[in-house]
Amino acid sequence: MKKLSETLTELGIAFTFPIKIRNANGKTTYFEKSAGFWNKREYDADGNKTYYEDSNGFWSKYEHDAKGNETYYEDSDGFWSKYEHDAKGNKTYYEDSDGYWRKWEYDAKGNETYYEDSDGFWHKREHDANGNVTYFEDSAGYWTKWEYDAKGIVTYSEASTGFWNKREYDAKGNVTYFEDSTGYWYKREQDANGNETYFEDSDGFWSKREYDADGNETYCENSDGYWSKWEYDAKGNETYYEDSTGHKRGTPKSAKTCEGKVVEVDGVKYELKTL
Repeated sequence: MKKLSETLTELGIAFTFPIKIRNANGKTTYFEKSAGFWNKREYDADGNKTYYEDSNGFWSKYEHDAKGNETYYEDSDGFWSKYEHDAKGNKTYYEDSDGYWRKWEYDAKGNETYYEDSDGFWHKREHDANGNVTYFEDSAGYWTKWEYDAKGIVTYSEASTGFWNKREYDAKGNVTYFEDSTGYWYKREQDANGNETYFEDSDGFWSKREYDADGNETYCENSDGYWSKWEYDAKGNETYYEDSTGHKRGTPKSAKTCEGKVVEVDGVKYELKTL
């Protein structure tokens, strides 16, 4: 195939590299570099790529179904693959020239329920009415199961390894309690804005936090004896910080100041200013 740059040169048409030609849909149909490499692409009426070829002699071609799903691929290396799909466009079967295959099954809502391949691996899934996975099992003997609340949030999970955990939530979906099979647990409390105000766990650690009306943290204390406190201006900018290690920054609102105070000396009034 003659390069486009050669044709343009013969016609006396000026050009610069890289040369890139696009179709009416903005997809690249031809590309060429100054070093001599080029490739070209063809597309069907739906914009799916149907053919590729380049200056290295490599080519590939593609076929698609009416929904645009790839059903066949073949290239100049001799590799090919094909796919089958259900009415919803989910892949149901794959096979290639290496002898590898895969297949999938789905429920009426399109959730994958079964998978199997030529390597002997398989897995299956079960779902609740909302599409949440409630059970998983595979050919290696591993399984997991889940339970959910009315909002679809996991409240319990258990695996074939023997590990399990459970969670409780408040009305806004914040975790209020967690417990697992190792004996570890923690509990949390939140304010109306979802800010954590209290935490405690089975290791004996606890912490509590306070916030202002804007949700800025103003105080924190924990079971290690550490505490910290913050102050803010009307815009929420931090104006003061102090903690139990002695670290401080800014000036606390409680600090005494003579700024603006008026005093009278020998009948003369003076307004005090901070220097």
